[in-house]
Amino acid sequence: MTEEFTRLCRDLRRGRETFLGEHAGSNATEFFAAVSERFFTVPERLRQYHPKVYEVLEGYYHIDPSMWS
Repeated sequence: MTEEFTRLCRDLRRGRETFLGEHAGSNATEFFAAVSERFFTVPERLRQYHPKVYEVLEGYYHIDPSMWS
């Protein structure tokens, strides 16, 4: 998660658009909130853009929301 947060912040500083958005790069708490929201609302896209984060959240929440659709 730290690696992905750092990469997001770097991309935002360089002016790149990101799947998680600018707000997710404001601090680690907002990053966790953004990835958690996307984990439940657009799981396939989160897995596509951030597979390591998806794997961590799958273990953390003990669920795979991509199986719901």
